[in-house]
Amino acid sequence: MTIETVEFGSGPLRVLYVPVSIAGRPVAVAQIARPLIAQEAILTGLRFLLLSGAVVSVLLSALIGWLLARAALRPIDQMTAAAEEIGRSRDFARRVTHLGPDDEVGRLAATFNAMLARLETAYAELRAANARLEAALASQRRFTADASHELRTPLTTIRGNATLLRQFPDMDPADRSESIGQIADEAERMSRLVQDLLVLARADAGIRMNRQPVELAQLVHEVYRQALTLTNGAEVRVERADDLIVLGDRDYLKQLLLIIVENGLKYTPAGGSVTLSCVEDADSAVVTISDTGMGIDPEDLPHVFERFYRASQARRIGGTGLGLAIAKWIVDEHGGEIAVSSTPGVGTTFTIRLPALRRAEQPAPDEQREATRAGG
Repeated sequence: MTIETVEFGSGPLRVLYVPVSIAGRPVAVAQIARPLIAQEAILTGLRFLLLSGAVVSVLLSALIGWLLARAALRPIDQMTAAAEEIGRSRDFARRVTHLGPDDEVGRLAATFNAMLARLETAYAELRAANARLEAALASQRRFTADASHELRTPLTTIRGNATLLRQFPDMDPADRSESIGQIADEAERMSRLVQDLLVLARADAGIRMNRQPVELAQLVHEVYRQALTLTNGAEVRVERADDLIVLGDRDYLKQLLLIIVENGLKYTPAGGSVTLSCVEDADSAVVTISDTGMGIDPEDLPHVFERFYRASQARRIGGTGLGLAIAKWIVDEHGGEIAVSSTPGVGTTFTIRLPALRRAEQPAPDEQREATRAGG
């Protein structure tokens, strides 16, 4: 018995072959056929359904995958847009917002925000450094202009008097003496100005001072004795001088005190007084220098330590406008503070506060030599 499928005109047939035997001998073959049109129609429909289902499944899977990918990448797009906006505006204080779970995207947002924080700090430091640099450059330009102006004035006077002496060799002796005196005065003024400029140039170059223990009371009395030779009728006195020691450069500290005492004498009329005192206050040595001079106007007080700044009343007397700037630098280099208070028509008081050394805190001789070598 055999079964096979054959094609027929009207469609495929399923044929069954059955042999017929008589007395054990095959005499014929019986064929039974059945058409397969209905089954083929069913199979065709099934194939169509399977193919359509596969196509729909692929399309649906692609759509779902696209939606999921879009939802997963939306935070990345938002971070990209935020980063571009931050880059354009340079607003490093902004942060990327992520409201999702702490997954890879969440960790990326946290890392990006941490980087923005570091950029914000670095950018702020850079802007501050640029501001300081611009201020320094402006100060340097102003310093150069002021120095040129201050040097030009005595040079003009010297040149004018020298030309006058050369053109009139038979000048009246009194006029000649007056011209020579003006030349000498302006030369002295220019010498002081150049010396002050040199000190400030060393300050800008970061010079290191020769630090060693300095007996402040002894230094105050030295300045007092020197001030007695500078007075023009004003009284100079030491009100109090405690036995205090500071670690510093003796020459610069003496220059500091002399600058302020000379200023007091310059602006104090005859009959007035300049008073020095040195007292201990906690761990500080406080030096106070007071005068009964013309005083300083309130609008000038915040600027008295600026280079070449001269108060309106001080312009009538003369000077370079550098002394108090040098004094401020000396105090700063010693880790101290300087303050000024003044009442016009009553007087001015400068207060200098320096770190004081106790006797037990004084460096040993070897340490002093090391400090001297380091300062040199």
